[in-house]
Amino acid sequence: MPQYHNSSPLQLRVNTVPLHGFKIKQIEVKGRLPDNTLHKDVEFVVSVFDCEGGGIHPIMTTERRFRESFSPAFQSRKSLRDIIHESQKIDFWLPISLLPPPVFVRGPYPGKRKLLAVVRLIDESSYLDVVAGELIDPDGYGLLWTGEIRFFFSMTGDGYVKLAKQHRRLESIALRLGMAVAHADGEIDDREIDVFRNTVDWWKGASEMNFDGLSEKQRSSSYMGMMVRAIEKAMKNEIDTTRLLKSLRKNASREFWRETLSLCYTVMSANGIAHTNQLRLLRKIADSSDLDTKEIMQLRDQNIVNFEITTKIESPTEELLGIDADWNIVEIKRHLRAEYRKWNGRLNTLPEGKARENAQSILNMIGEAYKEYTLPKVAPETTPATSKTPQPPEADQTSKIAPDTDQTPKENPYGLQLNLFGGPQ
Repeated sequence: MPQYHNSSPLQLRVNTVPLHGFKIKQIEVKGRLPDNTLHKDVEFVVSVFDCEGGGIHPIMTTERRFRESFSPAFQSRKSLRDIIHESQKIDFWLPISLLPPPVFVRGPYPGKRKLLAVVRLIDESSYLDVVAGELIDPDGYGLLWTGEIRFFFSMTGDGYVKLAKQHRRLESIALRLGMAVAHADGEIDDREIDVFRNTVDWWKGASEMNFDGLSEKQRSSSYMGMMVRAIEKAMKNEIDTTRLLKSLRKNASREFWRETLSLCYTVMSANGIAHTNQLRLLRKIADSSDLDTKEIMQLRDQNIVNFEITTKIESPTEELLGIDADWNIVEIKRHLRAEYRKWNGRLNTLPEGKARENAQSILNMIGEAYKEYTLPKVAPETTPATSKTPQPPEADQTSKIAPDTDQTPKENPYGLQLNLFGGPQ
C-alpha cells in the first residue's frame, strides 16, 4: 500500500512499482504549489537518509544519474518547467524520484532499515545546492518548500560504515610500513613526519567524502591515533613488516598497493637521502605487492630524482638501481643498458637544478655499475712469504691498470672499456 505524508500545500507518498524486473521505491507528489513559486521555474530535489535508531546518514548509490554532482550521495531532481502552468497545481500523483534497487544503493548498515526522504522545492535560478543531503543556500531565498516522508528499505551487502573501518585498517598498515621505512635509517625526522601528516589529512578528507559514518571529531581522533601509534611502534622497532605485508596481500587492491608504495618512496625521499636499510625494506614491500615491475619502476623513478646522491650515502648501487640479486651478469647488463637509455633520455628534458643534477648522478652510477660488472676482476698481488717488501715492476713492463680519471676524455668518463650499447663483453 502507498504511504502518505500530509503536508499542506503538497502531499508526498512512497509507492512500490515494478521496473525492469525489480520492485523499486518511487516518491510521488500531489497538490497545490506554494504561492512563492508563482512565475518561477522550480524543481524538486530529493535526498534520502538512513534514520534508523535516531541517526541520520545519507544513502549512496553507484547510479550516476541519481548522484550528487561531487559525491556518491543519492540525489534526484525533477523540473516542473514543462509541467506546471498558471494553475500552480498538480492534479495527479507525479513521480519525482526513483530509489534504485538495493544492488545499486548502499547505506551505513545492511538489513531492513528505516529511511527518510527529504523533498525540497527550489528556485532553479538560485545558487542553492545540496551536498551530502545538506542544504547549502548562499542567497538565502532559493528554498521554497520542504517535505519529508519515511519508509522501509532492505539494504544488501556491507554498509559503508563497515567498509570505511576496513579501509582505515589498510591505511593503518600502510602508515606503519611507511614508518618502518622512515625509521630504517635509525631515526624519523621532521620532513618525514610532514609526509605522514599530509597523507593523513588527505585520507581524512577522502573518508569524509565517502561517508565513513564518523563525526569530524571522531575522524580526526581516529587518524591522529593511527599516526601516533605508528610512530611509537617504529621507535620501539615493533613493526612486523612480514605480518603487515601478508595482511595487505590478502585485502588490498592494486590501487591501494600503488598508494602504499608511493607513500613509502615519498617518505624515503623526504630528507633527500636513500639509506641502505630503507632501500632493502622498500624492495621487500615492492616484491610483496601485486604490482608489475613496470609500475614499481615508475614509482621509484618519480622519487629517485629527489635523492641527495653523494659519496656520503651508504646506499648500495644495486639497491638504488633496482638490480635483482638473483639475476645473472647478462640480465644485469641488459637492465643497466635499459636504465641508461631511460635516464639519458630524461636528462635533456629536466630543467636546470637538483633534479637534473641527480639524473646525471644516476647516469654516473649506472656507468660505474656497468663497468663493475663488465671489467674483469684483477686479483690483488700477493707478496711471497720470503719477501718483506713488494718488488717494483720492471721498467719495460706495461701497466694493466685502467687510465687515471684525469686522463679520461670528458665525453666518456668511464674510459674505452665502457660500452653500454655494444654486445656482450
